Amino acid sequence: HTRAANPGQPSTMATMTFAHKHIGTCRRPLSSNRPSLLCRSAAVAPAAISAAKPVSISVGEMHHLEAANGQFDDFLAAAGSTLVVVDVFTQWCGPCKMIAPELEAMAKEYGVKVVMAKIDCTTDNDNKKWAMSEKVKALPTFIMYKEKLRIGDMTGAKASNLRKLIETHM
Repeated sequence: HTRAANPGQPSTMATMTFAHKHIGTCRRPLSSNRPSLLCRSAAVAPAAISAAKPVSISVGEMHHLEAANGQFDDFLAAAGSTLVVVDVFTQWCGPCKMIAPELEAMAKEYGVKVVMAKIDCTTDNDNKKWAMSEKVKALPTFIMYKEKLRIGDMTGAKASNLRKLIETHM
């Protein structure tokens, strides 16, 4: 997703551009006409989602994804060799809520080096099935991917341990 900038003012946010299909849902509005993400705050026509078009994804922000219909796989493919850190969480999980602000700060801190994403397993059955297929047994669980391959994981809400794991895989 990208953040909308004021017209006529250059954006100060770094972006990465990828070409792939719809990769999930996002809580932020789109800043371009391209139907890159199905945002909760912006309507995107279904026909536009199915067309493979370049996507501009803001780095330094958290991406809210859905695991359904190959969207997660498309997201990993788009990230390429960039480290992807996925936070598997639920809305009722206390430790998940406690570490959430730290994750937002890490997304900004790591910028273009790491793509941070979240998958909410609270109510979506596809996300729950995906989490089970990834052998998630406790929350929060953080899973690292690079080149579409799972390269590491961690369970628990200790930010310092997560930082160490991220720096190991960057």
